[in-house]
Amino acid sequence: MNKNITKEAILSEVLESGALGSSNHQIALFKYLLDAKFDGRTHEIKAYSIAVDVFGRNSDFDSSVDSIVRVEMFRLRANLKTFNQDSQKFRLELKKASYNIQIEDQSDVSETVDIRIDDDDGKKSPSGTSGKPRSRKFAGMAAAASGMVLAFYTGYALQGPKDRSHCSNILPNVSVADHSNAFDLDVYIEQTIKGAASQFSHLNIVPDTKLCRYTGTPGYELQYAVIENERDYLISISAISDDTKKIIASENFTSTLVSHSEEIGTIQSDELFFDIIKPVNDILKPNGIVAMHALSVTWRNKRGSIDFECIPIMYSSFVSDSDEDYFESLNCLENAYHENTGNMDNLGGLVASYFDQTKNFRPKTVDEPLVKIEQLMAEIGDSWSNNVETAVAKIYFEAEHPQYNSQRMRNTLMTAEKNFNTHPVVMLEVARHAGFRLGDWEYAKQISDRAMQLHSERDNSVFFIDASYALMHSNPKEGLAICVKTYSEHSKLSNLLVNACAIKADNDIWRARTEKNLATLGLTTLQQRVSFINNQKYDEVFKQLLSSTWNNLL
Repeated sequence: MNKNITKEAILSEVLESGALGSSNHQIALFKYLLDAKFDGRTHEIKAYSIAVDVFGRNSDFDSSVDSIVRVEMFRLRANLKTFNQDSQKFRLELKKASYNIQIEDQSDVSETVDIRIDDDDGKKSPSGTSGKPRSRKFAGMAAAASGMVLAFYTGYALQGPKDRSHCSNILPNVSVADHSNAFDLDVYIEQTIKGAASQFSHLNIVPDTKLCRYTGTPGYELQYAVIENERDYLISISAISDDTKKIIASENFTSTLVSHSEEIGTIQSDELFFDIIKPVNDILKPNGIVAMHALSVTWRNKRGSIDFECIPIMYSSFVSDSDEDYFESLNCLENAYHENTGNMDNLGGLVASYFDQTKNFRPKTVDEPLVKIEQLMAEIGDSWSNNVETAVAKIYFEAEHPQYNSQRMRNTLMTAEKNFNTHPVVMLEVARHAGFRLGDWEYAKQISDRAMQLHSERDNSVFFIDASYALMHSNPKEGLAICVKTYSEHSKLSNLLVNACAIKADNDIWRARTEKNLATLGLTTLQQRVSFINNQKYDEVFKQLLSSTWNNLL
């Protein structure tokens, strides 16, 4: 790195670019990590220190129940990618699972690698590689000296109905580049992307965003490219702003197919399927790059912009212990509801917000939040199954219903699974409630395994189903190895699970560690732990398993 690049120069350039927006959280987090980088303290940074030092969380911060660090780190990675699109001075990168800002002086990049692809026969390779392009429709672009050669599809005219009725005037419109006349592999990738994209209800998927420019909402096109090299395929998926024609997000990965055959049946490997789904989820999820970009641009439809803001605010409030954040989200959702804009995401989010009041997680703003929830669910009706947020709201509603019905709960979970089987949030909720509420741990484990394949990032909360299942079915040593994946010093459920697994495995080290944590969390005695578990709306078999593990020690 050029020694003339100072911390102050980087901070000034990033703030002036507007890439971090007006978010105090993003600016504070970036400054914190930048200070650590230049002070040589990056190795000391942990999620806990960020939560306490940057976001003002209390000393009992628990990352398994409060994911503000994961959310804000993801937003910062996405915002730095946006910054890099226009920066001429340097590139800034935060790799996943790292708090070390990588700084690359752009003036040090002295050469690029040209990509030259013949549109006639598709046989010429990108310079410097021995591979061959998989599609005939790629246009060349320069790749940085990192050695990763990228090709982005740009030249194919979208084919689709010239029908503007598909367009939305309250949500961003998103289309997927049409490769319908290309190779079978391209068609398979296109179909997989479209299937995954269609499950994100905060975005409106259309045949062609150019037909939707009159709506006044942002438009984006998902483009992809495939380059074949022996048995490996380099696949790049990008999101392009319809307004600026700039790439706002790009995810690249290599996949190995089981066969070179052109027949679609031989290329539908699970590995390829999930390799495609993960980057699409990262780009399109509610706190993903497209949503963040949509918030940063001007909408001609101001009402739509105001409603759309509720979605990321809502997700931030869900992982925050701040009542101020909660009320900001609630006010946005309630205003959208009273404006009757028809945004079902906001309606589902409003139901989930009132559930926090029924559990006394948040101060009550209505006398009978459950009555309000029942009214809203009646308005949603059977349409809950068509929208992610209303599907999650329906799952909560059935789980907390005063007249709980296990068959109705099962039907709800199975419908949500069927309709949103590539949506990680819905699948995790299905798995969690199938196990802890319904008590069908085989079903829960099956869905949990799939949900984890849909996630590109890991946190210990996604392992709770695996840990509970292992406590029931695995031998003690294997069970403990799985349970410790959930370990979080400040989480009651995590420590209870690891403690029970340690007792079964006769492991004094993990038992002593969790005993100490549980005492700090107010669960010193075995009776207190049993009482805590019995007061939760968990499956009775699960409760009895934990209770019996501790009672054997009495």
